[in-house]
Amino acid sequence: MGFRWGMDWSQGGIIVAILLELVILKALLELSSQIANALENMPRILADSIPELIQSVGDGGDFERPTAIQGAIAQLIMSKVQNPQISEILDRAPDGKFN
Repeated sequence: MGFRWGMDWSQGGIIVAILLELVILKALLELSSQIANALENMPRILADSIPELIQSVGDGGDFERPTAIQGAIAQLIMSKVQNPQISEILDRAPDGKFN
């Protein structure tokens, strides 16, 4: 002889599902509130961290200075990018070979 509350398992399942949905809804509202708070504080956080980043990178950090060869290659690449020179465009023959 057990207690009978006047409902079957499906009604209990529905009640549990509704309670779980309420808990999930509350968690989503809390998460939304925390995201909004973080977005409001983002400019201040960035303003605090950017000078630190500039200081750590500004003095070179752990990077080696480029060698003379690396500097020359960088200048060559920059000159090619800034002043592209196309001397002539080669035409192809009908068989696909360049003339």
